[in-house]
Amino acid sequence: MPLANKMRIKKEAALAITDSRIKVQVDINIVFFTFSLHISRFFDYNIVYDVKEGIMNYEDIVHNPQVKLAISLKHLHLQREELASLTYQQVEATMLHYIWKYKKPASLHQAVDDIFALQLGEIVGYLSNQAIVVGSQMELDDFQELIGGH
Repeated sequence: MPLANKMRIKKEAALAITDSRIKVQVDINIVFFTFSLHISRFFDYNIVYDVKEGIMNYEDIVHNPQVKLAISLKHLHLQREELASLTYQQVEATMLHYIWKYKKPASLHQAVDDIFALQLGEIVGYLSNQAIVVGSQMELDDFQELIGGH
């Protein structure tokens, strides 16, 4: 095989490799772009963001699927790492009635930051306070069953 043919074959092989790398890069970019569009539809901040007002509605924030997802993630983390008997409802109630009682989040990212900053001590403190409030509203007869009396 003449040297010119060998050089031509090597050059064509190099071009084919370069073309395949470009094609792979283009395919990766298309997949990433498609994935980005899918994710941006999931995290659609315009659902709760009032463009005219420039603020977010508190009710829309607390009922937002991303906020519920963040609460669920925090619940599972605390349940796995610190307190196995912790429930989603306890974490959610702590956020709604304790953390956000006086300091309501103004944006979705602030709500998620508040959720991820939540400590187990805050949940236990809130639940202890709730037990005292509920207990103070009960009649003495209601406690007989708990104590074991007839």
